[in-house]
Amino acid sequence: MIKNPLSDSKSENEKMYGFYRGVVEDNNDPEKAGRVRVRIFGIHTSQLRKTVNEGIPVNELPWAEPCLPIVEGSISGFGIWGIPLQGSHVMVFFEANNLAQPRYFASMPGIPESKFSLEPDLDNGILQAIASTSSSGDFSKGFRDPDLTYPLEDRLGEPDVDRLARGVTADTPVEFKNNNRTTGVSEAGGGTWDEPVSPYAAQYPNNTVLQTHGGTLIELDSTSGKERVHIYHPSKSYIEIDADGVMVVKNTDKKYEIVVDNKNINIQGDKSETVNGDDKLKVDGNVTQEVGVNLTITVTGNISITSTTGPTTITAPTATIVSPATTVTGGTVSLGAQSTMKKLMNELMISLYNSHQHNYTDTNVPLGTVATTPPINNALSLSQATLNTEAS
Repeated sequence: MIKNPLSDSKSENEKMYGFYRGVVEDNNDPEKAGRVRVRIFGIHTSQLRKTVNEGIPVNELPWAEPCLPIVEGSISGFGIWGIPLQGSHVMVFFEANNLAQPRYFASMPGIPESKFSLEPDLDNGILQAIASTSSSGDFSKGFRDPDLTYPLEDRLGEPDVDRLARGVTADTPVEFKNNNRTTGVSEAGGGTWDEPVSPYAAQYPNNTVLQTHGGTLIELDSTSGKERVHIYHPSKSYIEIDADGVMVVKNTDKKYEIVVDNKNINIQGDKSETVNGDDKLKVDGNVTQEVGVNLTITVTGNISITSTTGPTTITAPTATIVSPATTVTGGTVSLGAQSTMKKLMNELMISLYNSHQHNYTDTNVPLGTVATTPPINNALSLSQATLNTEAS
């Protein structure tokens, strides 16, 4: 039921021209077409209960259709979509001056002082608070969120404009991030690093903010010298780029990256990578690593290198293995002709060979008597022993 006389609803009546302010009281469109029920100041009564002369329940308010940005034309799912929260103020006009055809097209932020809206007194130019007359939850007045969720209790008395857009960080993702930074991350070879403090330094009115009631946040900050892009998820994961191009990416749970083609990474400075758990790498093709200076690998446990089919080759000008105990196991162990190990082995064998003696029985000496004449075969050994590793 409308507040004004029926004659006011005639299309030629100038009251149907222009724009009106209203309060969204129902945004649960059964058609999911973006429609909302709006109680309009100056058109609808604030009375929810029907009487003989006045009153209109929320479910009898006409559905107001949205007027959206022209991006993609709002057709076939293309465009920018968003539904105003219950309790929010919107601007309304009536298509073809038809009271039954309301259209909403803009939101109207303010400075809410209570959970209940302020109804304008059009005659006196003042606002009147609409208060509850029931303690049971069956409120008799409209122009408010029927669920009394919005405006939020902790945001009463301050502008509806997002705090980060106003340069305020209290109770915002920026404050949470700074109070919960990851610090003291150890690096290989010593040293640590910390998650940077947020570079937020927005000044009103330069920060464009998209904030949803679910906690998703996007900032496009144009503050001079502090330009910044910030995407924040309610899981506390975020991406932030500061004025110098420094990028911080933090995700608070698993991360999956899938590349269906090639991937190229060029790090023109240093790289530090710390894995607190296990690190696994599986490559179906070849692995090529090129190190310009030194390669240092430190392992506190075991090292195992397994080649299942091909040979293993280590090539270096010199190679040193330092270990209290070294075991070489293989069906065949080959040493190069010029290897130090082979030369040492040859010299040892020659030394043993050259120092040994043979006892023999002289037919001219009684049985059991040891000959004192130098053995003929020992003399032959001395003449044949050589350090020529090839001959030996």
